[in-house]
Amino acid sequence: MIRSQESLERTLVACQVLANEFEATGAGGNLRLWYETRDMLTIARLTLQAAVGRRERRGAHFRSDYPVPDDQQWRRAQMVEQPPETGLPRFEWTPVGLE
Repeated sequence: MIRSQESLERTLVACQVLANEFEATGAGGNLRLWYETRDMLTIARLTLQAAVGRRERRGAHFRSDYPVPDDQQWRRAQMVEQPPETGLPRFEWTPVGLE
């Protein structure tokens, strides 16, 4: 899979539109399926946001606009959480101890 800033942002917008349309449909009769689908859409959106923020090539994450790995800047793990209080994602980076 080859990614670029443009394709990631376009996909992120499409994912958000899909999530908004899904939320508007309501749960219907199968609450479990509705919550599982909503959660999968949330995870997809957060994964896309993380990919937009990672401006380098690393393993399967290949960016055509950043084709070279950048160990100085990006040799770290990215964690994301979305606190229910704000509903806004928070990204944190921690060093990877491979020295």
